[in-house]
Amino acid sequence: MIDKQVKTTAEAVAGVRDGSTVLVAGFGAVGVADNLLGALHEQGAGSSPSSPIIPAMAIMASPG
Repeated sequence: MIDKQVKTTAEAVAGVRDGSTVLVAGFGAVGVADNLLGALHEQGAGSSPSSPIIPAMAIMASPG
């Protein structure tokens, strides 16, 4: 089996190239991958329209 563990978030996003689309899961403000988003921002990913970061969050418009 291949070991894909990394020590830093910068290592984790190193393979994200310009033009990549990143889908990030979460549930409102709970479960959002803040460290991943920060690393992508520091790397420069998602700073152009050709590299969108898309939130995939479950949001309820009204109770019930």
